[in-house]
Amino acid sequence: MSYEFGPYVLERAQWRLRKGDEVISLPPKALALLLLLVEQAGNMVTKDEILAKVWEGTFVEEGNVAFYVAMLRRTLADPLRASCIQTVRTRGYRFVTPVTIREDLAPSPTAVTVAERSTLSPHMAPDVPEVPAPARPVVSEPAETTPAPVSRARTWRFWGWAAAIVVSAAIGLSWFLLVRGSPDTTVRSVVVMPFRAIAPGDDQAYLESGIANAIAMRLGSLAMLRVPPLAAIRPGEGPFEAGKRLKTDAVLTGAIQRTKDRLQVSAEVLRVSDGARLSAWSFDTTPGEILNVQNQIAERIAVGFTRDLSQVEHARILKRDTESADAYDLFLQAQEQWGRRTPASVQQAIGLYEKAIALDPQFVRAYAGLANCYNLANSGLSPKVRYPQAKLNAEKALELDPDSAEAHTAVAFLRYKFEWRWHDAETEFQRAIALDPRDALAHHWYGEFLSLMGRSTEGINELRRALGLDPLSLAIRADLAAALIR
Repeated sequence: MSYEFGPYVLERAQWRLRKGDEVISLPPKALALLLLLVEQAGNMVTKDEILAKVWEGTFVEEGNVAFYVAMLRRTLADPLRASCIQTVRTRGYRFVTPVTIREDLAPSPTAVTVAERSTLSPHMAPDVPEVPAPARPVVSEPAETTPAPVSRARTWRFWGWAAAIVVSAAIGLSWFLLVRGSPDTTVRSVVVMPFRAIAPGDDQAYLESGIANAIAMRLGSLAMLRVPPLAAIRPGEGPFEAGKRLKTDAVLTGAIQRTKDRLQVSAEVLRVSDGARLSAWSFDTTPGEILNVQNQIAERIAVGFTRDLSQVEHARILKRDTESADAYDLFLQAQEQWGRRTPASVQQAIGLYEKAIALDPQFVRAYAGLANCYNLANSGLSPKVRYPQAKLNAEKALELDPDSAEAHTAVAFLRYKFEWRWHDAETEFQRAIALDPRDALAHHWYGEFLSLMGRSTEGINELRRALGLDPLSLAIRADLAAALIR
């Protein structure tokens, strides 16, 4: 079954929206919402009904509905027409554009009005033949049957319709400009700041930086958006200071608080030039939803501020590292400890990564992180202990995900550091960088490798790239200094 409205065709069986031969990229929730509204075109769909059917079994706030409605309005916007989705203040929404319903399996196209189908289950074909599709689209409202007025009345009706068309065009154009944004509101770059604690004093620093880093990594994978790495932000630097120094259009700031049974997160996108708020969201849910929350924030920025978001890019933003919130929490703690690079902190990170893997044996990033702990000489462990564990975990990560940049980096390091397989090591480093050009660790270790191989100029260039991605790293600075004087 498919639904035609204006230049669009919503294909239920194929789960896609088309405009001619072009497939319009929409998030799954946006498609589900559009289908719900179109199936009940002409009728009001309450917010409660939307939440129950589109977000079945998931606790979300009403702001999610408004966000996806705005996304649909922007996608379907026509500057010469009013919005196809009408807001029923405080209650819900109504799809008001005429809809034609077609049965995909019928020998010839047929159409019925939404009102005629309202008593049928949306998942069942009707038992009686349907009326052949009329030449014009079928609307959900009954046709007006008032007799034609006299000539003067007809003249007034003409001018009334003309005025209505002008008003509708103005409203449609205003909405189009509001949603699409003027050149002044265009966002082509954004810096993600470390989140702050809503209630100071709780030991959750790893969570505050971890969620920000995850959002920055996802947004950084988009071709249409420039996102400096979190490591580029200086200690104590304010959001607007960072935005101006890094020359970004906008800045994302956020706050987070987690208790035993609640997770509260707020985030807002501010324009750097004048501090204007461009978007804001808040979430009050359970700790197990942290992965969904960070992905939703990244998705809303990607959809709201970029155009032509590909299906591949959209899927990459929504990809979950693990299905276990507890494993993810341990992973974030391990990352923080590993970043300190002391024997005690690296050994603590090893224990945290191992616990994360025990909770989720498919956690690729945890295996790669554990391998890198054993790769480090300053772990305080002997090479006899380090090498077998580094090899086991790096190769396990690569086995689980051959396209993991972090796994390729871990394998590359042990190939050159422990096995002296220079050609294989370089191949792995290059593959890692191709998969994630923003990975400072891959550039760092590749630069160190090239310098030790006598390829000083190439090594120095790689180390400088690494330093650009992580300007505060003492390890990168030390290796770059060594390469310069070598």
